[in-house]
Amino acid sequence: MNEARHRPKRRSLSRMPRLRKRSEFLTAASGRRVHSSRMTVQIYERAETAAQEPADLSAVSGPRFGLTVTKKTANAVGRNRIRRRLRAVLRDLRPVWPDADVDFVIVGRAGLLTAPMDVIASDLKRAFSSPPRQGNRQGRSDRASYRKRGKDAARPPGTTQRNPTDHP
Repeated sequence: MNEARHRPKRRSLSRMPRLRKRSEFLTAASGRRVHSSRMTVQIYERAETAAQEPADLSAVSGPRFGLTVTKKTANAVGRNRIRRRLRAVLRDLRPVWPDADVDFVIVGRAGLLTAPMDVIASDLKRAFSSPPRQGNRQGRSDRASYRKRGKDAARPPGTTQRNPTDHP
């Protein structure tokens, strides 16, 4: 009998930790971004929301990666080739992966099909070593907005609402 068929599968240590759920990709999209002509890397630091995450996600330590290539970029063969090239470069760059709990989403562009592997590696190294986002981490949501529409919207002091058809 063939014993290899009945042997349980073991996860190899060389496997790349991945983002699997759509919600993880959407969360990473709210992080900082590093752009190049060949790709955009979205970077989200998980450590700040570890208490809010379910137990199965907080058990994963270290970086996780998600790869995205849209249909606009290439046909199916080209998209798969881009993903294979990105996975190969990420495997080679394993020694320079950051130690922090960070999610990376790599959005590939058509330039990845023809770019040399060392250029792709340098783009990813630059993304791994990018400085953290500066400034207001909450964005504009904490600022007062005077652009709300509707009757009950607050207006800045000293302004009045006029009907443009009324003539003085």
